[in-house]
This record gives sequence, structure tokens and C-alpha cells, in this order.
Amino acid sequence: MNVKALILFFLFGLLLTPTFAQYDYTEQLAVQLYQDGSYDKALDLFSDLFHKNTKSDDYYDYYLNCLINLKQYKDAETELKKLIKKFPENPKYLVDLGYIYGLSGNIKKRNSVNEDLISKLYPNERYISLVANSFIKRADIDNAIATYLKGRKLFS
Repeated sequence: MNVKALILFFLFGLLLTPTFAQYDYTEQLAVQLYQDGSYDKALDLFSDLFHKNTKSDDYYDYYLNCLINLKQYKDAETELKKLIKKFPENPKYLVDLGYIYGLSGNIKKRNSVNEDLISKLYPNERYISLVANSFIKRADIDNAIATYLKGRKLFS
């Protein structure tokens, strides 16, 4: 009985190996294309990788940065709105949405998203740090400072 289980285990492992190998190759190729500046080709691969695993941030930054480098702001906005709906507790998607609005020239929407996010902060150190660090990542130091100042008021 144990021999049969062992054989099934190995057969199952052999069947999965090509899938994982293909996945690793796709990831390596996508990163290489991204590093070479072939954002359009990398976008297709990262889109597939990202959409197969949206709960992980492994491919999110690459995918979003490909969209940004290709100036596909509407597509980036659409993806971010889906992520915000799916993961409303993660503020980095709102910060990135504001960033996309800024890149596309819609300063009113950018300011509205950022001000709304900061005004709705609540006394949770981890959350406040996540918001501030998301602003810092996008080189939005003014909003990072505003986040920390609002956080300090919440705790005093």
C-alpha cells in the first residue's frame, strides 16, 4: 500500500514540474524584458503572471510600472480600481491611483484621492506607516508628512 502511495506521489510531482518550470521561465523572461526596457513585451507576461496571482504583490509593481512606462494610464486606473474594490484595506492602491491621476494630468482627482485617504486615517500605527510609506515610494513627501502629522494627532 505504501509503495502505491509513493509511486502516486512521484507521478504527481512529475506532472507538476513542467508547470513550475514554465512559470519560472516566464517570470525570468518578463523581468529580463522589463530590465531591457521592452515594456510592451514585459507587460503581456506580467499581466498574465499578475492576474493568475492577484493576492501576491510579486508582480504588481512590475505590472503597474509597465503600464506607467507605456503611458497606459486608463488601463492602470482600471486595474487599480479593481484592486481597491477587492482589497479595500490596502491603502497603497489608493496612493497609486492618486499617482496615476497625477501622471495623467488630473491633479484635482489626485488631490481628492490623497486628501480623502489622509482624512480617513484611524489610530493604527501599522496602517499609518503603510500609507506614509506608499506616499514615500511615489516620491510624494508632502503627503507622507501630512500622513505622519495626522497620525500624531490621532494618538495625542
